[in-house]
Amino acid sequence: MPDAPDRLTIGQVSRLSGLTTRALRHYDKLGVLRPAEVSDGNGYRLYDRDQVETARHIRVLRELEVPLDEIRRILADPGSADA
Repeated sequence: MPDAPDRLTIGQVSRLSGLTTRALRHYDKLGVLRPAEVSDGNGYRLYDRDQVETARHIRVLRELEVPLDEIRRILADPGSADA
């Protein structure tokens, strides 16, 4: 596993945010929360530390049953009225 001090693995982000690794992979696929880096050799997803807070926001919004399309729009424009 790569050792990048400013980056977190998908497992670490999962534990810190309360989202499952499966959900994080799904959000990556849909463009809701993309990792900062995906390793070419092994496909490991690495996230910036500040993405943990974004993941937590996503978790809360999903608990409120906000659709993923709306979450994607909110994250794209955090200054909007919807946000």
